[in-house]
Amino acid sequence: MKRLLEFLESRASVTSLWRAFADEAVPVRGAWLYTLGSAALVALLVQFASGFALALAYAPTPDHAWESVRAIQTRLPAGALVRGLHHWGASAMVLFVALHMARTFFFGAYRRPRELNWLVGLALLLLVLGFGFTGYLLPWDQKAYWATVVGTKVPAALPVVGAAASRLMAGGPVVGAATLTRFYALHVVLLPLLTFAFVGVHLLLMRKHAHAGPTDGPDPREPFFPYQAARDGAVGLTLVLALFWLAARHPAPLERLADPTDTSYVPRPEWYFLPLFQLLKFFKGPLEPVGTAVLPGVSILLLALVPWLDRGASRRPRDRRLVLAAGGAGAALLLGLLYFGNLDSPKGSSSGLDPASQPPPDARLLGGLASYERRGCASCHGMDGRPAPAPSPGAGAAAGGAALLPLAARSHTLTGDAATLHVKEKSVKAPAEDEDGENPNKDIPSLLAYVEALGKDGARFSALPQPIRAGGAVIDREDCRQCHQLYGEGGRRGPVLAHLLGKRDKDWLVAHFKEPKKLVEGSKMPSFKFLSDAELSAMSDYLLAMP
Repeated sequence: MKRLLEFLESRASVTSLWRAFADEAVPVRGAWLYTLGSAALVALLVQFASGFALALAYAPTPDHAWESVRAIQTRLPAGALVRGLHHWGASAMVLFVALHMARTFFFGAYRRPRELNWLVGLALLLLVLGFGFTGYLLPWDQKAYWATVVGTKVPAALPVVGAAASRLMAGGPVVGAATLTRFYALHVVLLPLLTFAFVGVHLLLMRKHAHAGPTDGPDPREPFFPYQAARDGAVGLTLVLALFWLAARHPAPLERLADPTDTSYVPRPEWYFLPLFQLLKFFKGPLEPVGTAVLPGVSILLLALVPWLDRGASRRPRDRRLVLAAGGAGAALLLGLLYFGNLDSPKGSSSGLDPASQPPPDARLLGGLASYERRGCASCHGMDGRPAPAPSPGAGAAAGGAALLPLAARSHTLTGDAATLHVKEKSVKAPAEDEDGENPNKDIPSLLAYVEALGKDGARFSALPQPIRAGGAVIDREDCRQCHQLYGEGGRRGPVLAHLLGKRDKDWLVAHFKEPKKLVEGSKMPSFKFLSDAELSAMSDYLLAMP
């Protein structure tokens, strides 16, 4: 080992470089505040590592982006955890960069000779926000698509250059494949290169001019290693553990596939863009450029000029009351916009069922639910197999019977032929043989599958939107699985019933159900024009909600 160290020292001065790094004198007073910059650097490294892992499985095209993110989230080992790390790491990086700059501002550490490092830090803050904006589109879900539509239209209000700037951002007149490719290239190539370059310059300048230290009084110093390094390590480890906890307990959201025709969707940006989003509500029409460009631009310019605007001899806060008051007013305004922007967040989802967090159940289960209701099973077992409310005094036994035999969240003793016989005997409304001579009990397997699902997790499928429930039941009743795969099961004569949103629309599906050969040449699918328009529409809703 000694010879190896001597070799590295003679060839690369490794030991000398390490001693110069480890022995640098850093302030003792307020030492924990200096960990904010280190926390921001740790968050950046988490973003780099998790982003690299995500890029290995991500497909940056509108046809495959959402599907690849969905696969990362649901199929790849630890994929949801890695994506959660990247999601929460983005917020952590914005937060700690902002706090690091706020500390620098409060203590006047931007003063001569550190003006250039202040500008580099401001550039890093803008780069971090650039990461957030370009990465937002990559999942290609509803939230990502429509928030990017709003974001790319922001420059359009500028006179003369607005339209060209908006088109340059989007890569065309609308957000589409060119936008996704452009944002992906910026997010994974250009921005990381610029960020690591600026981080390197930032650290070199900090080492060159040293820490500014306290604003007054004694300035005791100690070697960076092991004292400050231990503090930085403790904060960094705490941050990483917190990110892992957030990623595990609160996975990154993924809404349904982006639908450019769904103009009813209300987009919401991430929290760090809410102040700008809120400004757009105060400046409308001819005044819109004031909120989108003038105020943000002036704010950034003033921050950049702070080292030259605050040229007093003392860094003590009491000697810089005017500067700190102006900075506090700006921070209060920013936090106020953030607060009110958060209050304006829409409640609930405007896009219906979210297939990422709650995909529609297997059609077999919805067919079983329809059979459960049609056969009157609720009269004994309660709606969705749940206990019914206690009957009022004087009510008949039938009214309270549902409370006695709940099916949800319990094991069932009847299986196989015994369960089938029980259904046939106890059905309050047993179906009659239809005019085509079809077996009236063909729905029993679906009913039993539904009851089994209730026993496993207490699922309450009646809370689903009515079109999803009805559409799944019709698909099960009409045996679509004979020719199509659904959730990995079924025939292979027809295409897999998945990922239709964005490829087909509702009108096309309804027309295809009625006249399949008219829309798909050589199709062997039978016509379903005998079904009602309501049933065909519900089938389309179910298929478009499939992940």
